[in-house]
Amino acid sequence: MIDSLPASLSGKKLARAILDSASPESVAQTLPAQSIFFAIQERGLESSIELLDVISKSQMQFILDLDLWSRDRFNEERFWDWLALPDAAESLEVLQKTLKSIDLKLIALMLGQYVDVRVFEEATDTPPGPRFTTPDKGKTWILVKVEDGRKYFLLSRLLALIFETSAELFYQLLAIPNVATQSMLEEESYQERSKRLLAEGFPDEEQVVALHQPLPIESLKRHDTTLRYGTDGPIVTPMLAIREASSTSFSLLIERYGSAEDFQSELTYITNAALLFFRIDISNRSEVVELVEGVSGILNLGLEVLQQRTNCDPFEAQGRYGLAPIYRIGLQQLFDLRKRSQIAIAQLKESATPEILHLLELSARVLPRAAIYLSTAGTIDTSGALKLSTESRPFAHLAEIAGLERLIAELTVK
Repeated sequence: MIDSLPASLSGKKLARAILDSASPESVAQTLPAQSIFFAIQERGLESSIELLDVISKSQMQFILDLDLWSRDRFNEERFWDWLALPDAAESLEVLQKTLKSIDLKLIALMLGQYVDVRVFEEATDTPPGPRFTTPDKGKTWILVKVEDGRKYFLLSRLLALIFETSAELFYQLLAIPNVATQSMLEEESYQERSKRLLAEGFPDEEQVVALHQPLPIESLKRHDTTLRYGTDGPIVTPMLAIREASSTSFSLLIERYGSAEDFQSELTYITNAALLFFRIDISNRSEVVELVEGVSGILNLGLEVLQQRTNCDPFEAQGRYGLAPIYRIGLQQLFDLRKRSQIAIAQLKESATPEILHLLELSARVLPRAAIYLSTAGTIDTSGALKLSTESRPFAHLAEIAGLERLIAELTVK
């Protein structure tokens, strides 16, 4: 971590610290690209042009890798947002930098979908159809097939920039859709993006699966507790700064070890593994925030189990085991609840009230959530009728799980 920056900053504060430093470029380019991405995500893309100006090409590429994909699908709408940046910047420089950094297969994907190309052996002054234009005096004619006037302008501007930058590249991109299908381009681009995620410190698939194997407390003695995960990896400070402000065992660890690089690196590693395991759309900030808060809750569940079963306080647990086993012990509690909730839904779907089903459906999700009317004391708030709510929060206490399990037992007694 940069000595001149605090150990943990929100995205907005990190961006401000970078831009206010004596050398924004040198500070920005020593940070993980994922940190810059979360700063941009929090500030908004149009408000982050100054930040985009000072990052490296490789950082820009990784930010595009995160922002232009929704899980394993190319996010076209975000691509249009990037094409519109020159309007906010009043300069083509940001688009030129985007063009140098983006996976060109994604541009070819867009051209295959929205551009019709006609090539003639001999140049002609006669367009092959309405709205066709030519960049090379009649040998190549292109039609941008976008009805939306704004998007028509943005894609036409991109094509003009590509041609002016490199005519050879322009012709190559126009030809790619003739030799590769849309699905092939998207899949190849996604696979290459996955390799770049690994290079930036994301866990591989095997590590992600291993870290999400629930660990019963009885198996802890047989677990290799000398192993620490991700301690030599990147520290993504804006992601670490997204934590529920609550009085928990895990918050005590944050207070004591929050500035320790090994602790930050392992927490970054676990959170990135969870982003991949739970198939979170990293380009969607609300999903990321929900996941990060969920990871904090899982870690607190693990700490509470250790405290109840081994009389091990949070600091002793962290020092003895590291965060990964604690996380897996917390997962055991959460996944057991998920299974019970799924069984209860199958049994009660015809008889339970909508409010009860809503509560059970939240706890039966891939990453279970607690309904807001489940109190931290582990009881259902029945003051008046339960009211449906779209709000929920992570499970963070064993009492919450125990309270819901008691309810499930009462409801499913025959």
